[in-house]
Amino acid sequence: CALPILSDAKLCSQATVLQYENEDDVLLINTITGVLRAFSIDEDGDISEEELWTYTPEELMNNSSASEGSNEESSALYSTKAPLTTYEIGSSKYAVYGMGQGGRDLYTLNITNRIRPELAWEIKGGITTGFERLGQTWSKPLFVSIELNGAEASSVLVFGGGYDPQQDSLSVRVDDNYSNVIYIVDAAT
Repeated sequence: CALPILSDAKLCSQATVLQYENEDDVLLINTITGVLRAFSIDEDGDISEEELWTYTPEELMNNSSASEGSNEESSALYSTKAPLTTYEIGSSKYAVYGMGQGGRDLYTLNITNRIRPELAWEIKGGITTGFERLGQTWSKPLFVSIELNGAEASSVLVFGGGYDPQQDSLSVRVDDNYSNVIYIVDAAT
């Protein structure tokens, strides 16, 4: 089905649906301008034309280009051009996505309350301890359960170390200064 409200939005990942028991489901759409948009889906599959909410990472709030109404390709700011992953741990529902070409960060929202999401955690590539080598966050985080050293299985996210944009301007391949890692993180924290 089409969403007229998004006719001018530049989408950068596949839309995702979070299902809720005894409530309308939520359609999540990540746009190229850094806005994660949420819409209600009723039991008949009809999508509301009014947003439930939007989320924009704090550091992108002052971007003058972060406007859904802009039709000019040249004004597009690649803020969160990365795939979105949704997952559940117990009764909690989460959505996680990176910045892709827009940067080195990863954001996770707790969307257990379908109309009041909260930032669960974020990773700042190059800043957050342990993530100094995280490059542009293009990879779609995979939600899996792993068992280490006989311990009880844990819910984790696995994602690639990103991309080093310095490679774009080189005529000869050189070793990356960062982004040459794979990360496994606790999916809840």
